[in-house]
Amino acid sequence: MQIQVANSQPSDLDMIFDFYEMAVAHQKKVFNKHWQGFSKELVGTEIAENRQYKILLMMKLLVFLR
Repeated sequence: MQIQVANSQPSDLDMIFDFYEMAVAHQKKVFNKHWQGFSKELVGTEIAENRQYKILLMMKLLVFLR
């Protein structure tokens, strides 16, 4: 089993926000507080500065980290 941690790419931006939306939906179900959201500009800056990562298992995306 090959696990790889890689920097996110600008082409990952839509998928990153899909993950964020799923996370917020889950938070709303189980907690009283949840993330208020992120701007695409902020996340784009994190990607450009190599501060946004993704974990791949056998070249399939598992999760994004910031």
